[in-house]
Amino acid sequence: MTSIEVRVNIDDLVSLPGAGTTAATVYLPEQFTSPQGVILAFPGGGGLRQSWDLHVEGLSGYSAAEYYVGRGFVFVAIDHAGVGDSTPLPDLEAVTYTSLAEADAATVEGVLARLREGIAPGVAPMPEVKTVGMGHSMGGLLVTAMQANHRCFDAIAVLGWSNVHNRVPPMAEDGRQDWWLRWGDEPEAAWATRVNRPPAVIPLKGADMLSPGLVAREAALVDVPVFAGLGERDVTFWPNLEPTAYRSARDITLAVIPRMTHSHNTANTREELWSRVADWATAALVRPPSSGITTVYFPGGS
Repeated sequence: MTSIEVRVNIDDLVSLPGAGTTAATVYLPEQFTSPQGVILAFPGGGGLRQSWDLHVEGLSGYSAAEYYVGRGFVFVAIDHAGVGDSTPLPDLEAVTYTSLAEADAATVEGVLARLREGIAPGVAPMPEVKTVGMGHSMGGLLVTAMQANHRCFDAIAVLGWSNVHNRVPPMAEDGRQDWWLRWGDEPEAAWATRVNRPPAVIPLKGADMLSPGLVAREAALVDVPVFAGLGERDVTFWPNLEPTAYRSARDITLAVIPRMTHSHNTANTREELWSRVADWATAALVRPPSSGITTVYFPGGS
């Protein structure tokens, strides 16, 4: 796998003051062939684009980017406007989810424009490529808003985010406050990789993101295939209600992954989620729009 760093100037394209430039990493196979599609992935609040390409000392198989590239996709990890290597925003109080989604949508278009032209020597132009918008937690909120308001993608994968009602689960009986982030069977080195990353700015207020139905209007407007992916111990009250949020969609898949918390990419069962998403995306990008709803539920184990 090879990676290409990209910066997109969105300053004059969006209403977000001081948006400047945004940062993305494009992951491609060493020997490039026509891709299944392009997955454009956004991290959650406090996360960086590097969360999609984790490297754990002494262990392998923690890079979601590497997995999806191996399944035939171009994978793009994106820092939200104001986050990570993107230009710091001058006034976080002025940021709303609609303005942040607008900025992220402009980044998507900038990256895709370069892919259409041929992003690097030896990489063929991709003028007709299909796209999946993928977002974890706050990224899922923003992917939902991007699709409803800017129609960025041919399908969306909303991971670790509820378009019905989010919550931070209460403390475990043993007093462990991180139990909704860490199952407890993850290798210590994997968990350390997650917690030792530099903290990112969270451009949206956490309390606002916990408002019931924050982007319910936008979710109801999504009319492309949807994959809702959650951990067994995640931020939703009622996982099986998630398909009801997408009233305009006719192709909806729900997967709840056993022994997975909100920290999807460090869970021991992470590849089960990645596999489910890759299978779904491969089918969703090639088949005509469906007139039926498909719901798949993986009940959690103990």
